[in-house]
Amino acid sequence: MRILVTGAAGFLAGAVIPLLRQAGHEVITADRRGEVDHAGDLADPAYVRGLPGVDTVLHAAAVQYVDPKTLPTFGRRAFFQRNNVDATRLLAERYASPDVHFVNVSTSMIYQQADRPLCTTSTPLAEQGLYSASKIAAKRIVDARPGPNATIIPCIIAGGGRGGLFVSLLESIRRRGFVVIPGRGDHPVHLVHVSDCAALIAKVIERRATGMFNAASRDAVSIRQWIREIENEFLLEPTRILALPLGPIHAASALLGYRPVPKERLLMLRYRHVLDVSEGEQLGWRAAYTNVQIVRDTVRTLADEP
Repeated sequence: MRILVTGAAGFLAGAVIPLLRQAGHEVITADRRGEVDHAGDLADPAYVRGLPGVDTVLHAAAVQYVDPKTLPTFGRRAFFQRNNVDATRLLAERYASPDVHFVNVSTSMIYQQADRPLCTTSTPLAEQGLYSASKIAAKRIVDARPGPNATIIPCIIAGGGRGGLFVSLLESIRRRGFVVIPGRGDHPVHLVHVSDCAALIAKVIERRATGMFNAASRDAVSIRQWIREIENEFLLEPTRILALPLGPIHAASALLGYRPVPKERLLMLRYRHVLDVSEGEQLGWRAAYTNVQIVRDTVRTLADEP
């Protein structure tokens, strides 16, 4: 198959592309920057019209809260609208042929965050912040596109090469022996190893599967357990943990337009966030990593970096 991968210079796409090529597919890469076949902005209609014809689109490009260098302090609604919604609409219009398989990468933040034991693909979606609202809008665009469509819904993607929240967490534990966490941090929060998420995507593409597919690795653990596993990985003394009440943090963040801490993150800090992955398993996919292994693999790689 001839496959277009957007967001090709990103963390997840970097794990998917080798799998697709190993399977014998021709992979065409697109991103704003990096060593890609087609460099440009997906929100630019002229750029999108110039993308080549393909059999499958893997739309992994999106902006989120992870990179503070690109996230504006003001105008965030327009930022998410342009990069996540408008870009998806242009891509769906460019590949409107019913013969094209369109695979969209979303996020588990689109699920309504509440005190439920499990998020399934039938869990209600809820726009609980600017980011989740933009990803729900993008999903609706893809769902309305003629042809076979699939949506991958990963939880927090981690593994070797991922930074994000694990950078500050590792630094606090190793250098200070003291960690401040918002909320109690004692409920399970699902992670998925980047290689497991990539394997699910490759399976969906290979089968030309349609529908929604949650991506989560095995045996979700809590943030407090993340801390203990980091201690065990580096043979450290027990870390002192200060758990801050979420109520005042939520109120202060709301007054500031949820700029200090996004609303979706606050909800994940309050409620358990565990995904049902039965749809992927029905395709023959199974996560290779446990969540404990993911935490250790992530921080081990970070510790090796200068």
